[in-house]
Amino acid sequence: MKTKFNLLILILLSTGLNAQDKIQELQSLVDMKATYLDQEMSKNGYYHIKSQKSDDDIYEYWWNSNKKKCACTRVSDGRVQSVVGTLPADCNKTNTANRTDYSRHSNYHHDNGHHSSNNDEDNAFERGYNDGQYHKNFHNIYSSNIEINAYSRGYTAGSKQRNHNTSYHSGRAGNHPHVKVDDLNNWLASSAYDELKARGFELSKQHDSNGRHYKYWWNDKTRQCIRTTAVNDNIVKVENSGDCVF
Repeated sequence: MKTKFNLLILILLSTGLNAQDKIQELQSLVDMKATYLDQEMSKNGYYHIKSQKSDDDIYEYWWNSNKKKCACTRVSDGRVQSVVGTLPADCNKTNTANRTDYSRHSNYHHDNGHHSSNNDEDNAFERGYNDGQYHKNFHNIYSSNIEINAYSRGYTAGSKQRNHNTSYHSGRAGNHPHVKVDDLNNWLASSAYDELKARGFELSKQHDSNGRHYKYWWNDKTRQCIRTTAVNDNIVKVENSGDCVF
């Protein structure tokens, strides 16, 4: 009986079911100022692998070569909010939990901030995440509800990550430079018009409809045509248009 019990413990540990447990020796770091985090993690044998930002939180991943353990710290408001163990893949290491290796989503991509202890569920999430991140068609091949839902959540998370990674892109194509204008939303209309002129735009035409004032602006250098919509002297929308006269 004792041999079977020990064997069960080894199996549980090897499958990574405890990957999201708190790392007890690091719990003293919780609520510590983040400026001391690197120093304290180093004292405990961990070195920094990568950092990822999600909303107001910063997730940092640390690897302990002796213990073959990956730790994830969450920092918010300048302090350490939590320290948990996570999968080796999150530290760019070989994963012994038999997870599918596509793009290696991180724990914070999950709504609850944790990988699933069910390998099939996490693999389905990973497949969806990979398809979403690389803009592949939604293709949910699974039959169980757990995996179907996991793929869908993963696809949403991957799409969100892709949009974040390419937020610098204007959506335009070609060889012409591009002037950013979407930051003018909610500006006072007169100030926005002055700013557009400063950025190289000239008024092409304008008209009113249903209490809204529309202006079309052309930038000859960048070949951009945009339309501003103003209500009560405030800009409510700035968008690309094909209706400029030039």
